[in-house]
Amino acid sequence: LYGLDLLRLLLLLYSPDSNLLSACIFLRNVMEPVKIFISACEPSADKHGARLLKALKALSDIPLKAYGIGGPELVSEGIQPITDFNKLGHIGFVEVIKHLPYYIRLISRVEKSWQKEEPVLAILIDYPGMHMRLLKRAIKAHIPVVYYILPQVWAWNPSRIYTLKRAHLLLSILPFETSFYESYGVHNIEYVGNPLVEYVSEHRQNYRLVNTIKESCGNRPLLAVLPGSRLSEINNIFPVIIKAIDLLDREYCTIIVPPPTMLEHAKRILRKLSVKRSMLLPGTYLYDILSIADVAISVSGTVTLECCLFNVPQVVVYRGNMVSYWIAKKLARVRFISLVNLIAGKLIVPELIQDKCTPESIAEHVSLVASRREEILKGYEIVRSRLGTMRASYEAAKRIYRLLRNIIYNLSG
Repeated sequence: LYGLDLLRLLLLLYSPDSNLLSACIFLRNVMEPVKIFISACEPSADKHGARLLKALKALSDIPLKAYGIGGPELVSEGIQPITDFNKLGHIGFVEVIKHLPYYIRLISRVEKSWQKEEPVLAILIDYPGMHMRLLKRAIKAHIPVVYYILPQVWAWNPSRIYTLKRAHLLLSILPFETSFYESYGVHNIEYVGNPLVEYVSEHRQNYRLVNTIKESCGNRPLLAVLPGSRLSEINNIFPVIIKAIDLLDREYCTIIVPPPTMLEHAKRILRKLSVKRSMLLPGTYLYDILSIADVAISVSGTVTLECCLFNVPQVVVYRGNMVSYWIAKKLARVRFISLVNLIAGKLIVPELIQDKCTPESIAEHVSLVASRREEILKGYEIVRSRLGTMRASYEAAKRIYRLLRNIIYNLSG
């Protein structure tokens, strides 16, 4: 330590207003950054992880070095990635099995990185197919774990709760989850709000883009098509939605909004299907589109909640691999698949799943939800009141920071 640093340390130790924990953290500050492992395997988790890491760095008086699995947003916040993000994000039992060798190699790579980097904490975000396995391995390696955005154990396979119970901290973004977990004797869980509430409240409309779209659409109502964030979703559902768009083309002005990581793939499918009349914009403009959309076709996922927060009536669609769907149907313990209906506890927006997800049915239900706008918006009010107004990234970061301080104190002791 330099002379000035040593003087500051002595003041910390002997000041009546200080404590040993502050001194331990100070020692960490003047020595080396604390390493944390973060894993976010799909675009939405990448976004949530980036906001979480940003909030954590802003709160922390501990220098942090983050590495792990993440996409462009986490990389922009300074994470050092250990794999190609674009190879991740498969969903469904069959799809994951097809890519199982890759995931096995990735888990092995993660474990080797733990041995080399010695992170003091692992933060796992969503994506239970891989993260439940990483959780078990982290516990075995004596690495404290925070699980942010929890597996949907209330939907199927609740026995996973007993593995999750071994994590140091469970951070929920759905208001009904805490009571479910607590009914199984799990008390290391906290609801921190939903990050989408935070994102929507911070959105500032791009008036130039919005006015251009309005001029292009003229008097026709705007239909937003939200085809999903995973490659398997784009492949399975997008062609069906495109056929539905053809049936609605004269009635609606259509804008297709895939996430940025799926934009080129969506373009290839549109070229293959010879679609010319619909507009295509990357997901970076999603909130601008939703701020003026009259109705939406949304693939089941977080985007259904975003439609709710922007008061856009929607038709929720989903179609997966037949075997994956059959397995999921056998295991499912819930009546609905969309977050809007799950949080409300009743059917607010229609869900067209598997065989019911046809071009004709989608087109018919788009017209139906447009005519039921006021009724749907009343249902959305229920959802918003249950979500609350907490800033999820900040609330999650506060709890992780508190855990980090305790970890460092224990390591220093």
